[in-house]
Amino acid sequence: MNTTPETQQQKTPTSPNAKKPDIVEISINSKKFSTERGKNSVQHLRELGSVPASEILSELKNGKFHDLQNDGHVEIKGGEVFVSHPPSGGSS
Repeated sequence: MNTTPETQQQKTPTSPNAKKPDIVEISINSKKFSTERGKNSVQHLRELGSVPASEILSELKNGKFHDLQNDGHVEIKGGEVFVSHPPSGGSS
């Protein structure tokens, strides 16, 4: 009996314990991005949204912006909105 590559692929077992990550959509600077649900580092979000190190990344929660610490983490559930902005303060 000849087996075709298709048949061989169908016979390949998949691990019942292998869990695919739960991917959700978030927004960074009005652009949609996909990331894993759960704890995400602020550094990961910065890289994902190409946020310059010179800017502050903030999360919009309950109608207010909350600045995020660069070494912090954010619990992602899906639908979160992030915005970057230059640091406030400076000479006038």
